[in-house]
This record gives sequence, C-alpha cells and structure tokens, in this order.
Amino acid sequence: MDYVSEDSARLSGRVNLLARLISVTLLLGWTPTLCAQVPEVKVWEFEPYRVQLWYAFSPEVTVSQLAKDAFLQHLHDELERTFAAAWRLSHRSAPRQLQALFQADMDQLTLEQIQQNELVLVVSAEDEATKSIRSYEAAVAGLTEVAVTQSVMDALNSASELQADEATLALAKKCRVDNAAVDRLLNGQIASALVPRSALAEDNKSLRQIVTLLPWQTESLFRTTDKLFFLNIGMKGQHFEFQLRELDCSMRFLGPTFAASATDWLHAWRVAATLFPQAFAPVARVEESTTNTASLLLRAGGLIVDDSNPAVIQVGDVLHPMVRRDDRNGVPILLQSQAWTYAVVTETDRSKMQANVYSYSGGVGLGRGNRRTQRLLLRVRPTTQATDIRVVVGMTDEPQSGCFVYRRDLLTSEFEYLGRTDWRGHFRIEVPGHYGAVLPEEIRRRKYQALRDAQAKTNNVPATAADAADLDDPLDTEAYEIPLRAPLMQIYIKNGEKVTGKLSMVPGLEEVSVANLPDDRRRLETEAFLRGFQSDIVDLIGLRNLYGARIKLYLKNQEIDKAKQALSELQDLGNFSDMARELDLIQRRMIDESNGEIPRHAKPQIDSMFQSTRNLLQKYLQDGLAEESRRLIAAAESTN
Repeated sequence: MDYVSEDSARLSGRVNLLARLISVTLLLGWTPTLCAQVPEVKVWEFEPYRVQLWYAFSPEVTVSQLAKDAFLQHLHDELERTFAAAWRLSHRSAPRQLQALFQADMDQLTLEQIQQNELVLVVSAEDEATKSIRSYEAAVAGLTEVAVTQSVMDALNSASELQADEATLALAKKCRVDNAAVDRLLNGQIASALVPRSALAEDNKSLRQIVTLLPWQTESLFRTTDKLFFLNIGMKGQHFEFQLRELDCSMRFLGPTFAASATDWLHAWRVAATLFPQAFAPVARVEESTTNTASLLLRAGGLIVDDSNPAVIQVGDVLHPMVRRDDRNGVPILLQSQAWTYAVVTETDRSKMQANVYSYSGGVGLGRGNRRTQRLLLRVRPTTQATDIRVVVGMTDEPQSGCFVYRRDLLTSEFEYLGRTDWRGHFRIEVPGHYGAVLPEEIRRRKYQALRDAQAKTNNVPATAADAADLDDPLDTEAYEIPLRAPLMQIYIKNGEKVTGKLSMVPGLEEVSVANLPDDRRRLETEAFLRGFQSDIVDLIGLRNLYGARIKLYLKNQEIDKAKQALSELQDLGNFSDMARELDLIQRRMIDESNGEIPRHAKPQIDSMFQSTRNLLQKYLQDGLAEESRRLIAAAESTN
C-alpha cells in the first residue's frame, strides 16, 4: 500500500505540473489578444501635442525643389529641437485648393473656407429610411445606396487608393454615379448623397449633414491632431516672406497670423522657425474652479524640462477659456470661447497651475468638464496695438452711444475714467506700455479683509490701500505681486447712473470686440424723467423753506401784511399732494408697455427709482409748513 500511495502521489504531482504548464502557455498565447482589446490610456500631462504643418510655396519663390526640401528638413529639425518632447511634428504640402487661400490673405482664412470643397454625406431628415441616421458609422452601415456625381466618384476613388480605411471602402462600394445628385437631393427624389459642402445651403431643414470622416479630410484630421499650422512662403519685393497661423483642432479655433521676412534663402528656415513659438498656444485643462480661482493642468507639462520651451505656461501668462460640448457620437455641438473672461496664472510647477479668474460681470467662472464637455484654456497672443470695444443693445446691432468707460486697476482696485462711447457705440482701448500686476486671489482677499477690519476699528473712517502699512500687523503684499505677461484689463461700462457691464479684456487680441450689454433704454428714460422731477422737488423745497423763513422774519419785524403776502405766495407753490399726483402720472407713463416691453431686469430698477423719489417727497415736502405759517400769523394778529 505504501508503494501504491507513493506512485499515486508522484503521478498527481506530474499532472498538476502539466496543468500549470498548459495554463501558462494558454495565458501567454492570449496576452497579445487581451492587450489589443485594452484601449490606449492617455495621460494629459504626459501626452505630447500631435502637430501637422501644411505649407505652400508661392509661384514667385523660384528656388529649386532641392532647396525647398532642404528648407523643410532644416525647419522640421529646428522645431523638434525647440519643442523637444512636448510635440510630435509632421509636415505635408497644403491641399491645392487651400494654397490659393494662403497666398490671397492668410488673415482672412476661415474654417468654413478650409472645409468648403470637402465632401460631406447628406441624408434626408424626412425619409423613413434615413431620418434616424446621425453618425458616419451608422450611415455607412445603414445606407444601401449613396448618390455621387462622376467628379466626386473620381475624387473618391483617387483618394481611396492613397489613404482609406474600412469605412471609406465600404462607403465607396455603395456609391452610384448620378450627375444630377445635388438637384435630386434638394428636391427630395433621393435620400442620400455625397456632395461638396459648398453645394449645400446651411439652412435646409429637410436635409441633415453627417460629419464625414474620410481619412484625407479635416474632420478626420481633427480627431487625430491637436494643432494644425498653415505656413505660406512667398515673396515681397526682394525678400522672402513667411506667414504662419495656428488652428487648435479640438476647439476649431484659428489664432492670429504672424509674419516675418528673410533676405537670403540660405537662412530662411531660421526666420520661419521663429514664428512658431509666437503662434503656438499652449493648452491647459480646468481641473477645479470657483468664481475667482481655478486649478489647471498643462498639456504635455510632464514632458517639459526647460522653461524656455514654447509649450510651457509661466506665472503671469494670460489664458482665454473655451468650451466644447459633444453629442453622443463625439461631434461638437458647441464650440465657444467664454466672452470677456480670462485667467492669470499665479503659480505653476510646469504641470499643475493655479490661476485667478476674471469673468464678465462677476460670472460663474470656468466650470468643470465632463465626458462630453471640455473646458480648456489657450494662452492669448495679442498682435495689434489697440482694440475697439463696440457696445450694442442686447443681441441686436443697435449701438449704445454716450456710455461712460472706466478702467479698474487689477492691483489697487482704483478707477480711472477713460471717456465715452461715440455715436457708433465704439471706444478704443490702447495697449498700455506697462501691463500691470495682480495678486493671487487668496492674498488679495486677505489684504482687503485686513483693510475692512482696520476701517471697522477706526469708527468707519474710510481706509485705503495706502493704510495697509499703518496696520498693527501689516500685510506687505509687494512680494506677492505678479507682473502680467499680457495686457489684461477690467473695463467698466456705465450708462446713466448704473454700471451695465464689467468686461475683462486683452487689448490687441482682436481689432473689434462686441459687448452685448442689457437693453437699458427704458430705465434711462425713467432715470432722466425722475432726475428732472427730483430737481423740481429740491427747488420746491428750497422755495418753500425760503417763504417760511420770510414769514417768520416779517412777523419778527411786526410786518403782518408782508407776512400774509408771503403766505399767499407759499400757498400758490406746489405741495406734497400735487407732486405725489404728478409722480403717479410719470410712473404710469413710464411703465406703460404699449410702446414696447420693459426688459425683466429693468423693472425692479425702475420701481426702486420711483420708491426713492417717493421717500424724498415724504421726508422733505409735507403740507404742514403753510398751516404752521397761518398759525404764526394768527398768533401775531391776536397779540397786536
């Protein structure tokens, strides 16, 4: 029995060992499959920017193709050295139809122009077979036939030979040539077609344009690229001229154009390379935010080892927040820069940053992102010497002329009167010679709390920033001041007696900035009437008091007849009842909406102005003065 047990134990051990070897073999065989199924995890601060450069040589540039190739290679190598690990760059010649746009006017280039000749898949929003199709993948899977013109079919086949994916090949198999495809689609005779974007009207509600992810088109490029640069190489006189512009692909945001020139071709690539740090806008993501502060994370910040890298964001840099909201298919349904809102970096370790937020009229700050919403900030790049603020009524184009414009210092909170808007509602803000400074929000809050405490201790004697040095425990904030690296300003717009807008802005960022401020015309009209009425009240109070004083003086001098004459003139003046009735008439006229609806925000302000005027009447214009004067005259007559 002992021998049998020993043999059984050996056999069992060998079986277990064999089972383990088989398990390990199977696991090793499955590992590549399992790894292939796990999606790639991207870490924001360690993910380099994916950058493409589209270039175009003007026909006037007559250097050889070999010289052009050397220029591009030198430029590529220089940019790789400059940005180091923060980006991955590739370059290619710009599509032929875009090269003419580059050379015409780079400043006027728009995203619509870039995409106008691209193909777009269009389906009927009313046909039963296509009205539920909303994504490219669903269209490729669900459509049985797609109409195309012969030219579109040729272009599709030509491009597919060079660059195509499974979805594109599947779509190409379903395409059928129909040279009247556009007309038949517009007339509702067919339910789907692949047509140039420029052939369609944007306001056709019976058709739905599907975001068409053909690999060679921009919509597909935007999903795999972070930054797209447009470089035009041309001639201006005897000089080589370079124009560069950046497109942030995630936000579909075109930055300003930067230009430079070179006298000789040998070193032209060096001149062109200097434009990229100017045009490149580093991107930060909002992690946490309040109304006045935000915690940010810099894209590729963990890959930056040198503060000279153009992809770094430094203390004092000014950032412009933008919002992108996607639908369930990843297609942006909202792309918007937050108007009159900016952030100033107050602390950074190259990846994580703290920032002050300066928002429109004390807005809600930056907010946070989620799976479908991205909240990003791009560093500002002002290029002009001034910006015109254009103040208009609400969302209309009607100018608000005569508005008072003030500037509030971000460091001292002192106000400076700048002027008034002209008849067009315009006011020019020049880029200052000195950008100024800010305090981190926590330091600023502590400083002004100390000033308020000092004011309370001195029996409400007004305290100023200069008084901080006199505090028992002074908070010396000079060491915390952060010089701004861009000309951020806070502009206040005042209409009549009311501030209608607090606008944070960067002069030089754009030529004209439109401020859509509330419709304040009814409140201003009421204010004008009531200011005149209040002046009448003050004049009346002065006259009544003057007559009252004369009556007393006449009685003191025993001039009773003159006192009676003064009383008669006093009684002819308006009294409380007369003025109250007139005020009621003014109020009924001002709140009458037969001439137009009063904006909701203006109604409580109008009511408050009328109540203040009534309080003025009740306090200073009672009817007892005439009665008191009659008693004094009667008493004087009885004693004589």
